[in-house]
Amino acid sequence: MKHIIVAILLLTAQLVKAQDCTTRAANRPAESVRFQDEYSRSGEGPKVDISVSKMKPYLTISENWVKKAF
Repeated sequence: MKHIIVAILLLTAQLVKAQDCTTRAANRPAESVRFQDEYSRSGEGPKVDISVSKMKPYLTISENWVKKAF
C-alpha cells in the first residue's frame, strides 16, 4: 500500500512540474541561428557567410560514409 501511494505522489509531482519540449525551448535562449546561406552567432562577433558550393563535396563524402555505415 505504501508503494502505491508513493508511486501516485511521484507521478503527480512529475505531471505538475514537467514541461513539454515547446515550453522548455521557449524558456531557453537560442545559442545560434541558421538560415539558408548565413550563419550568425548570438552575441558579439562578425557574421560568417558560408558558401554552399564549398560545402557540397564534403556533404557528398559524408553522405557516402553514412550510406556505407548503414
